[in-house]
Order: sequence, then C-alpha cells, then structure tokens
Amino acid sequence: MFSLTTESSESARPEIGGDAGAIGPDPKPSILPVSRIVHCEDGLQRRRGGGGSPDMQRSIPSRPSPRAASKRQAGRTMAETSTFNTQRSVDRETANRILASTVDAAHERNCAVSVAVVDCGGHLVAFNRMDGAFHGSVDAAIGKARSCAGFRAPLQAFGKLARDKPWLGDLPGLIPLGGAVPLTHADAFVGAVSVSGDTEESEQSLAEFAAKTFASWS
Repeated sequence: MFSLTTESSESARPEIGGDAGAIGPDPKPSILPVSRIVHCEDGLQRRRGGGGSPDMQRSIPSRPSPRAASKRQAGRTMAETSTFNTQRSVDRETANRILASTVDAAHERNCAVSVAVVDCGGHLVAFNRMDGAFHGSVDAAIGKARSCAGFRAPLQAFGKLARDKPWLGDLPGLIPLGGAVPLTHADAFVGAVSVSGDTEESEQSLAEFAAKTFASWS
C-alpha cells in the first residue's frame, strides 16, 4: 500500500478579445500537469506524472527525522542496558501441600488452628481454617504470615526482643509473636507460613514443622 500527496494548479482563465470589449469564444482551458509524490513500501518517494518519461522519474530516499532516529537509538540503548530482578516464590500447589501437612499435624496434636501461606511479596497464596478454630485466628494467621514475609525472619525472634524493647511492637507491619517462619529454597526466601489459634509454643512448633516439611521436598 502507498499514499498519495497531490499538488494541482488552477485552470487558465479565458482571455477577453475583440473590439469594443467584445468577448470572444472561450478557449479550451489549459491544465497544468499534476505532480504526485508516491510513498512506496520500499522506503522511497517517487514523483509521478507531470510529463516526462518514466526514465526521467527520480527516486528520493525516505530518511527518518533526527528526532525519530534519536528515539529509536534511546530505545535500543535502554533494552541493551536494562536489567530485571527476578525472584522465585512458592506457588499455589505447593502452598496447598504445606497446608495439608500442617493441618494433619494439628489434628494429631488435637488442636484447631488457622494456617496461612504467603509468597515472597507477602501476598496470600493459600489458607485453611480448621473446624473449631477461633474466628480471630483467621486475621492473626494471615497478618503474621505477611509480617514474616516483610521482615524475612521468624517472628518469634522479634517477640523475645520486644520483651526488653517494647518499641519494636510499634514498627509498621511487625507482629512480634511466634508462629510464623520463612520458607526457603536453595538458601533463597520464597515465602512464609503462619499458624494461629493455639498457644504460642504450639503455633511455633507447627510453623517450624511446616517449613521443615517444605524444605524436605526441595
């Protein structure tokens, strides 16, 4: 496909002839040839029409403007120098397996808890509230899992520090309670698991069990 840009001239006006201002017969209007510039797919501009043989038609290379060339060069430079930070994270299938194993362990201990698994960014991937678990354990489990992912450390360690430094509890996003531990794969942080609904010691034990079970799969 190509587009046309046309340039035309006006027709010649008829001349006034004869004596005493008599108007003679209208001559045949003379129309100047039309010049067309054809923008072809091969990147060339060809001038068509206006007389002359095809051999006299000249081809003009279509050159990009300096501004467009500068933008393309800048885009290539960014693509060549840009780096992307990719990070692994626990997926939903694995998170559901972690939930199942943790719930089975809680059944064996005769306790009803809520279990939450989040990815490396602290986003909820899987959750399970066992029958009989306190309603408050739902938000507690999810909140502790997100807090653990935010600091990438077991929350129990902050709980011990908070006894001597109560101001730790005022840190945004930090929940200094046990029961939430990181999930790691090949020494890389990939998520966190949290348990809530029983004593702090029981929650911590179940969370550590979940993390060790996950590590045994990798």
